[in-house]
Amino acid sequence: MRRPARIEPWLSEEKLRVWLLQAATRQDYQRRLAIWLTHAYRFHAAQIAWMLQVSVQAVWLWVGQYNKQGPGGLERVGRGGRRW
Repeated sequence: MRRPARIEPWLSEEKLRVWLLQAATRQDYQRRLAIWLTHAYRFHAAQIAWMLQVSVQAVWLWVGQYNKQGPGGLERVGRGGRRW
């Protein structure tokens, strides 16, 4: 089995926990929880996806965004506008 994802040290363990608890919406909390579970408990993406009832690809996407851009990488920016 593949090793669990590695989380870049953008925040200390305590600041990561506080950041998790400060989530404004359910979706923000879910994304942050995926990062925290990966970091704190070293769960695999498939396990986290099962716990949060999301796809494995979503977990990998969130981990990748966090690792590249830090905590701000998980903030959603709408694509906006009508698609023709």
